[in-house]
Amino acid sequence: MHDLIGPEQVSDLQDIPASLQNLAVDSAPRVFAIGFEYDEPDEVGITAWGIAFHDHTQAFSTDGTHQVLTDQPHQALHHFAEADATMHLFWADPLRPDNHHHDT
Repeated sequence: MHDLIGPEQVSDLQDIPASLQNLAVDSAPRVFAIGFEYDEPDEVGITAWGIAFHDHTQAFSTDGTHQVLTDQPHQALHHFAEADATMHLFWADPLRPDNHHHDT
């Protein structure tokens, strides 16, 4: 499904680029990382990157061998779980007011 601009949001053809820019900002997907940590402090890393759209999420392993499609970002965590590791989801845009992370 596409995000659309209605005719009431564009008063004339010269407003189309500005309207598209606003649509891009308002509907941009969020980027997140799935990280892991073991008991040893030097055993941490990123195992996957994901993109959260308004209606689904895609996540990809950093080595390119695995990808998943889920409804919500936190649902991707268990697909990339490392044995005996604590998994974390971190947003790559930490300055957004709705930033938070999930742990497993």
